Amino acid sequence: MSPFSSGGEGEALPRVGREGSHLVVIYLGEDPDDVIVREETELDFRELMSRLDSGGSVFVAIKADGIQDEVCEGC
Repeated sequence: MSPFSSGGEGEALPRVGREGSHLVVIYLGEDPDDVIVREETELDFRELMSRLDSGGSVFVAIKADGIQDEVCEGC
């Protein structure tokens, strides 16, 4: 059985996730200040493709279990 599941069956661009995992999704726009970082349980391919079509970049990583978020003062 695959560890991945998808929602929105029948859609051309589904949401896909991996049970028990959190994804860190970073969206970069054309402006250096246009940075969005999200922690998600599913990857929304419709949003991903929309951002790529508008000239942005998308980075996705699986967040390892047990890693605590760190706050960067003055970043």
